[in-house]
Amino acid sequence: MLIAAGFLPVDFSILAQIRQLKPESLPKQRFPLRPAEPEDREAILRIAESAFAFGRYHGDPGFPRDLANRRYVQWVRNAFDSGNPDDHVLVLGRPNAALGFMNVVICDGHADLRLGAVDPANEIGFAGVALYAETLRAVHALGARSASAKIAAANTRVMNVCALLGYRFFRPEATLHWHAPNSRRLLPTPLSLQPRIPT
Repeated sequence: MLIAAGFLPVDFSILAQIRQLKPESLPKQRFPLRPAEPEDREAILRIAESAFAFGRYHGDPGFPRDLANRRYVQWVRNAFDSGNPDDHVLVLGRPNAALGFMNVVICDGHADLRLGAVDPANEIGFAGVALYAETLRAVHALGARSASAKIAAANTRVMNVCALLGYRFFRPEATLHWHAPNSRRLLPTPLSLQPRIPT
């Protein structure tokens, strides 16, 4: 019925969850993970603008790629500027050598991994595993005893990393977008992807 009304499926997400964090079961530490400093801001914003290929706006063929990328840049800016002591931006790598970042909110002993990415220019194949593993180690040290992340099901690389680290998967969810006719900001949707209205 939604597709007949003009909605287009653009993303399928899954809740990845660890109900009891066990740092001793994590892979050996390979890179330092630390709280972001003001001098990390530009590098993290650059990673946020270039690292993402999945999510509801990247999966929408009518949504301009530059605007989809800008969403994540603004997300990181908001995390840096939130002033909420439960809102953390963590950086993988040494000062002036950021390999990646993770934005996490910790509340009532639970860590919500909201946004993370590895610099697409890095050539270290296991940096993504290190980012997620070190984030779990860090949030446990900050008092979290469980963790979760909402991830795009199409992002098989992150799905595999989460499975490796002991996450379990719950609550598959479809996201559909409806586009206003004659919108000047959206790209034309290819005919093959336009919703087919039953006759």
